Amino acid sequence: MNTDVSEADGMAAMRKHFDGRDGFGMEMGDSTLRRYLVARKFEIEKAIEMLEKTLKWREKIGVKDMMQNWMGDMATECATGKIVIRGYDHEGRVLVQAQPKYENTLGQHDANIRHFVFQLEKAVACMPEGQEKWLLVTDFDSKWLYNHVMHSCSHYS
Repeated sequence: MNTDVSEADGMAAMRKHFDGRDGFGMEMGDSTLRRYLVARKFEIEKAIEMLEKTLKWREKIGVKDMMQNWMGDMATECATGKIVIRGYDHEGRVLVQAQPKYENTLGQHDANIRHFVFQLEKAVACMPEGQEKWLLVTDFDSKWLYNHVMHSCSHYS
């Protein structure tokens, strides 16, 4: 942690820099700003740079539009339940379950990445106030090698 900067000073700098900015579907309140400060050990410039890169990526991939118009883009990806939100674990974390055996869009890496982002956005939206973690469980039961897309998508993300 940068001991020269108090949390209050860091938050003030982040608020000033990102005041009025579009999060492209991401809430830009204090909890988000603080998360980036913590991730960069309260080094303000690094936190700002990290959040700027996140916003550019969110704009490029079209997260805001994806979440608002999901029936068009995501209907096929969501049809089989290959990734679903299952509720909460005993610590209040959102449970995201991936089931590769239900893969239905082989070879469409961009579509699979967008679907994974879509499901994680849903998970974050379900997180109770103060919870900053979610839990991903992958069910490899009856998984076939030809329909396992997540690993191959990792090379493209």
